[in-house]
Amino acid sequence: MNRSGINLVTTMLVAILLCGNLYAAKVSPTTAALVKGIKQNNIQQISDTIVDNGQLIVNTRIGAGVTPLHIAAALNKAEATLILLNSGAKIDAKTDGGFTALHWAAGKDASEAATVLLRHGADFNAKTAKDITPLHWAANNNSTNVLALLLVSGANTSAKTVSGKTPLHWATAKKADAAAFILAYHMVTGQMTSEPDLTPSPQPIDYSPTTEPVITISTNTISPNNIGRSLTVPFGFGKTLNFTWIDSLNLWVGTYEISNLQYRRYVPTHNSQFYEELSLNHDNQPVVYVSWNDANNFCNWLNKNYHDKIPLGSKFRLPTSVEWEAIAKCGDNRVYPWGDAWPPIRGNLSDLTARKAFRHWQGIRLYDDGHAVTCPVDKSAHNEWGIYGMAGNVREWCQDWYNKGETLKIRHGGCWDFDTATGLKINSRGFDRPEVKYDTIGFRVVITPDQ
Repeated sequence: MNRSGINLVTTMLVAILLCGNLYAAKVSPTTAALVKGIKQNNIQQISDTIVDNGQLIVNTRIGAGVTPLHIAAALNKAEATLILLNSGAKIDAKTDGGFTALHWAAGKDASEAATVLLRHGADFNAKTAKDITPLHWAANNNSTNVLALLLVSGANTSAKTVSGKTPLHWATAKKADAAAFILAYHMVTGQMTSEPDLTPSPQPIDYSPTTEPVITISTNTISPNNIGRSLTVPFGFGKTLNFTWIDSLNLWVGTYEISNLQYRRYVPTHNSQFYEELSLNHDNQPVVYVSWNDANNFCNWLNKNYHDKIPLGSKFRLPTSVEWEAIAKCGDNRVYPWGDAWPPIRGNLSDLTARKAFRHWQGIRLYDDGHAVTCPVDKSAHNEWGIYGMAGNVREWCQDWYNKGETLKIRHGGCWDFDTATGLKINSRGFDRPEVKYDTIGFRVVITPDQ
């Protein structure tokens, strides 16, 4: 691509991103509302717009083939990017010129959004009509953070545009010295010059100074000071379910998330699979790849077969959204399941261990819980009420519908691959179709009066 062509694409990108009124004038009000929510990082508005208008809206083309995912990627809105993908956004949708959302993230060094895209399978060697790859675009714009992400993900440094130029050619031509150095070193040695600095871009969060020591979590550091009575429910072949009484909620709360071993009492052949080479399927890891329907059916199975093992007039079910938030708050009005401060002090989340295992991950700065993927349900740090896993490990299905049309179920909480502060707040409600299954969603069970 010649210099004039590059400048033209750059000009179009800047115009679309900076002229907020441009899109409002050319798209429907609902699409404009979605775009506004993305630009303002208003997660509730994004979610409500998708729910109210159907999931087709996430693939709306906004002039020149631009989609909402392109906009979220270029603006480095990681959580918005994740919501769009979970709602059916086409990850490799291309603009009229053939640019994917990953190209757009690369052009703006939007490393957090790029991380989300790469984790969800974005093609890091995708080509435009002129055979420009995301690595070319990162090199052209001296986007060193995304460049590092692409390199550790396996992007092809020898890819050539139709005019025969490699990413290194582009970096050199643009005098993008930092990008050129990283590319050249990687091409010669096959390594990075150093561990890439993938610290998230500045956010309205008061991070601790980088000189402070990393917080390493021990699962025994939190001593519950208000644990209620416990209840052990046998459900065959020596297997049990453990519950803790929460007096203020008038219910027994599952002390742990349901494990693979426990779920296999219901579906003996269930497999929670792997993430890369790391197993999610050990007996005491939380069950994943279960839909809301699966979780609800598990509760129904318990009610049918083991109702005589629990207090008279009670039943097993999933917690409601209100109950889940109350359990996470432990009787106060904290922001996160561990308190009000950032970074976290407990829970299985995306951390430095995960970053070491998966080099294209960022991980929460100054935080290490020692687990790259899901950990045993009894190792995922308990809160002051003695309930484990409220601060991560897996997201948890809740009983309620998210929308009036009853097409989406609420899920709460963080998980082992999550590192966005906004999404880890207790009052952040996620949603998914009741039939979907992911490696990041599991559930816990409560026992409540059958009303």
